[in-house]
Amino acid sequence: MSLKFNHLLILILLAVVFVAGRSAAQVNTDQVIRVGQNALYFEDYMLSIQYFNQAIQAKPYLARPYFLRAIAKLNLDDYAGAERQLKAFLDNSRGASRTNVAVGRYDLGYVYLGQHQFAQAAGEFRQALSAQKELEPTMVADAYNRLADAQYYLKDFNAAAEAYDKAYAAYPSAGDYALFRKAMMQGYAGNFAGKLRGMRSLLDNFPTSSMRADAMLEMTEAQLRTGDNNGAIATWKELIEKYPD
Repeated sequence: MSLKFNHLLILILLAVVFVAGRSAAQVNTDQVIRVGQNALYFEDYMLSIQYFNQAIQAKPYLARPYFLRAIAKLNLDDYAGAERQLKAFLDNSRGASRTNVAVGRYDLGYVYLGQHQFAQAAGEFRQALSAQKELEPTMVADAYNRLADAQYYLKDFNAAAEAYDKAYAAYPSAGDYALFRKAMMQGYAGNFAGKLRGMRSLLDNFPTSSMRADAMLEMTEAQLRTGDNNGAIATWKELIEKYPD
């Protein structure tokens, strides 16, 4: 499971979130942050951190540079550093828009996932989703997926299946991962008929998904578990024919 996230989406969102409250006195700091943000966009994370450091040193009460510095540290796999930055961002965002807080909680969830602190991660994603009307549908779907991932690692398979289902509902056109993972959770919980339906749904609705071969392989296991030996053999033969490698 990759913990990298779409920082372009985050930066576009930030362009909307932080437009308020600027004044002439902030121009130089804004310019420094903009240069750092450009470096972040082009994945020069160390350089971007240097610019955000300058902004924070000049105006430590601002929220935005802490958030951006957290993104850079997260992409450098510095989870402890990202955690500190996001907590500072949330502290400086008290009284700010619900969008600021939701995005901060969402990213803090990623930080805890990266540190294998799954209960904390689940809590942060729940807090982000409590304000999901403030978030883009793709981010809502991803938050539900990551919540479900955390619940899977906590071995709460039924809760994970429910969260994957909500991820699919939030953004169905990119829901192959959610469908696959929900079906897997049903299998882990002993519901092999449900697992079989889920894998078939993925195959029916996502003809170009990169997960089709895995879904077919899992289908054979579900068919065997439900007593459909002939169906399992047929699925296995189709899998070998379509995906010989």
